[in-house]
Amino acid sequence: MVLSKVSSIVFTLVLVGMLAVPALAWDSYEVINTDNPTCSVCGCIDQLKIDSAALKEGSFQIGSTGKYVTISKLKTKSGGGKIGFSWSSELPIQCVIVKASNSAYKYVYNVPAFSDASTLWTYDHFGTSGTVKEYGISHVLFCYTTKTIEVPEFPIMAVPFLFIIGFGIVMIHLGRKEE
Repeated sequence: MVLSKVSSIVFTLVLVGMLAVPALAWDSYEVINTDNPTCSVCGCIDQLKIDSAALKEGSFQIGSTGKYVTISKLKTKSGGGKIGFSWSSELPIQCVIVKASNSAYKYVYNVPAFSDASTLWTYDHFGTSGTVKEYGISHVLFCYTTKTIEVPEFPIMAVPFLFIIGFGIVMIHLGRKEE
């Protein structure tokens, strides 16, 4: 009896957690071997470009929007080159392109994100020598759109959450009937 209550609560928490996880990190990753890709490879027109010399922990204004991207957890290699970072933004970001060496690393967010606490790296995990190679960042592009994004009305957004809450209540109620 107690076990079924605990399992129903755990199941409900897992379902809620599964809904939250996609917003925590990039959805797809690709190495692009072109000279200098633009945000058009992500389907975006607007971009914030931060060159290596300016890349530091702190905030950068996104064009004339009055909004900011904040860089944190900046990682450097032993020679001083910048090789990774985390970020947050006041504007939803659809894609981040990190240009390093002869490649660019494209991190795509299927649902535009306001942050990524995971570190975006510039490594070649499968270097020709079989060892990890770290490439210094030459610049970073934050790709976004300034088009108005329609937000669904409350009932449309609330239905999945109400379903999960209702399911949890039913599971708890069934557990009490078994006692």
